[in-house]
Amino acid sequence: MFHKLTSIYALKLDNNKFLFKLNVPSEQDFTHFEVNKKMKWTVGGVLMEYWDLYDENRRKLKKIVTRGSILNDNEFHLVVNVWIKNKNNEFLISRRAENKPHPLMWETTGGSVLLGEESVDAAVREAKEELDIDLDKSKGKLIGSVKRYYKGCNDILDVWLFESNVSLNDIKLQKEEVCDCLWASRKKIRELYNKGEFDANPYFNIVIGLE
Repeated sequence: MFHKLTSIYALKLDNNKFLFKLNVPSEQDFTHFEVNKKMKWTVGGVLMEYWDLYDENRRKLKKIVTRGSILNDNEFHLVVNVWIKNKNNEFLISRRAENKPHPLMWETTGGSVLLGEESVDAAVREAKEELDIDLDKSKGKLIGSVKRYYKGCNDILDVWLFESNVSLNDIKLQKEEVCDCLWASRKKIRELYNKGEFDANPYFNIVIGLE
């Protein structure tokens, strides 16, 4: 089955392999690409990120798109927000790099769920990519999910909670995404939030209130 990717078409094969072709799809003249460990592809020398799309009831649609594509009003992609708590009831928060939207804001790790991924796998991947932390997906707790409506880019946000006692000395920041991190108490996070320096996604008060 062909899946439209803006002006790119993909023919899905077995074992997470896809054939790609520009313009009108046919089974001739496809350029062959295989998914890499980050579920991203290089097409024409450009690294591209693909998303599965869903309807408002979280049913997967027979359509995938590249990051930056304009979605229809009834289309959603999946996003994860990852809270990480230690034995001292502190949360690991990170600071967005200066080149990112909302620069230097504090937040918890997160990002888009990529083509073929499950939500919990995306949560584990984002923590590994941005902070070089290994989380056990079997220990993840889904706090809740919420639909968010943004013009041209609706999403369904899953909020996850994991436990880890990793030392800050062992964290390796992905400099393109993150410029700093710290273990913060509930009080510290609320102070940052009240000063407009912490990006509080849905379920903020629920997670902060957990013991």
